Amino acid sequence: MTPLGVLILILQILGGLLLLTLIVVVHELGHYFMARKNGIVVEEFGIGFPPAAFKRKLKNGVILSINWLPIGGFCRVKGESSADKRKGTYGATSFGGKTQFLLGGIAANLIFAALVFAVLSLFGMPKLIPNQFVVPADNHEILGPVEVSHVVDGSVAAESGLEPGDILLSLDGQPIERSSDFPSTTAALAGQTVALTFQRDGQDRTQTLTLGDGTDGRGFLGVSTFSEESNRATWSAPIVGVCLTAQLTYETFKGLGIMLGNLFVGIFQNIQSIFGFGPGGGSAKIAAAGDGLAGPIGIVGILFPGAFASGASVVLLLVGVISLSLAVMNLLPIPALDGGRWLMIAISKLTKKPISKETEEKIITRGFMVILGLAALTIFLDIWRLAT
Repeated sequence: MTPLGVLILILQILGGLLLLTLIVVVHELGHYFMARKNGIVVEEFGIGFPPAAFKRKLKNGVILSINWLPIGGFCRVKGESSADKRKGTYGATSFGGKTQFLLGGIAANLIFAALVFAVLSLFGMPKLIPNQFVVPADNHEILGPVEVSHVVDGSVAAESGLEPGDILLSLDGQPIERSSDFPSTTAALAGQTVALTFQRDGQDRTQTLTLGDGTDGRGFLGVSTFSEESNRATWSAPIVGVCLTAQLTYETFKGLGIMLGNLFVGIFQNIQSIFGFGPGGGSAKIAAAGDGLAGPIGIVGILFPGAFASGASVVLLLVGVISLSLAVMNLLPIPALDGGRWLMIAISKLTKKPISKETEEKIITRGFMVILGLAALTIFLDIWRLAT
């Protein structure tokens, strides 16, 4: 890599760190406003993590700090233990007040994601999932060219000389408009001799070929394709932003469930194979789960540089998706996270048994150890991806 390329990569990584900090600060602002609303004293609101570069006490008594490590932020309140009942503490507020404080950060991230998706909808919201929400009366679909991204060795495409980067125009006289529709188009013409028109280096070319029958595992044509598909809205952009946030939240939970399912099934199958029974194949399941994990190194070192290279809209999309993902992660019932802390106070209220400071600290510490374990796993996978 040239010195200029290294400099650009460093700037992209720094930009990614700042954007991640922005997303976390939005989360902490949710906690801040809900704390103030419910009479919980906020002692310090920090942007980044210490050591401090700048500190100032505001008129409302809150210390605002800007810190040297741009890796997030924090909202420190008076007496964060439920057992601390002094006036103005987290523990002294009502169950409803604690709920608003704990879930305020999650709500802030979801609102921020909805705003980002609404802005993107005005200029063109990329299609991320099948049946992505739109308002049909106010939707303009934007279709990019269908481009070959990969050619399978030994396939009809490889024997016909197709190359990655070729733009597919038509097959058997049918225009090729969407990458998502292309597999069904080739399946409908399986085994037939057809004319394929494609563009290479700005020139249209037509080639006659016979599609496969799909039984050799190389596909009917043997290519992977990609096309940019997006939806543009006007007056319905806020509606699209909110509904798409809800839709992607559901999809994120579903994907998380599949990932955890693969992880636990893989571990169980590996244990079975150790004792000589069961189907085996656990390592493949664990690898599939690992492919769904991306930690801070993967986000900052891989995703953000790629997004910056692709343009502002892709960066904005990544910011919205990460904000939504942070909200989903904090909803999980892990004690060190907001969802887990809320579950503790909910159980305490239902059982009418207050949680002692020592018990609360033990539960949160063990939850934090689980998070550290997951963080270590994701960082290892991130470094592996960067190295390979």
